[in-house]
Amino acid sequence: MIYNKQFTKPFAKIATLQLSDCKRKKIIILLSSILTLAFTISSCNLLNEEKKYEITYDYIKGEEPLNWFSVAELEVHSMIDELGRPGLYDEVDRVVCKKKKEKEFKHEIFFHKPNHGYTWEYFGEVININEIIPNSIKNKEFEKQIAYVNERDTANVVDKKRLKSHDIIPLKFKPATWYHIFGLEGIEGSYFVYINDDRTVEVKYFDGGS
Repeated sequence: MIYNKQFTKPFAKIATLQLSDCKRKKIIILLSSILTLAFTISSCNLLNEEKKYEITYDYIKGEEPLNWFSVAELEVHSMIDELGRPGLYDEVDRVVCKKKKEKEFKHEIFFHKPNHGYTWEYFGEVININEIIPNSIKNKEFEKQIAYVNERDTANVVDKKRLKSHDIIPLKFKPATWYHIFGLEGIEGSYFVYINDDRTVEVKYFDGGS
């Protein structure tokens, strides 16, 4: 059988174009599938992180062992309405929960009763002490710095209760107030917690960290 080359060339071009279009469609479908899969994985990770910790008025409990974390009281100036969490705010006060050395990790920490092996401290109080003691004392042990402060009449300069370690959280949870819990193990984000009048809480996960 003899083919006319003048007629076969256009058909070859059409076949090539159809094949190219087919490849483009396959690439588009493949890229779309990859993006969908990536979004699904990201959404699942976010959901998993959000559910890694249970927070109530009385305790925080997580899948990860608790090493240390911060709790800050907030003064909220504006909200992100679609997310139901604070947008613009200032920290009023902050405390840190720390595990003592050589003590076992726990997965649950109570706010209002002692936790064996853990202490609560106010954040940044050592810096405040350094502002009121001389250089000759700053290089000495922390206990000696405290002794120096206690020897002076510094009641109006610093609250001595803020210099100590506490068995329970020294922050009082106030109704109609937002708190920020961050620094938790196993998640990149943090939690905003709103205290209701009946001591129930509203917890909002924030994937942007502290």
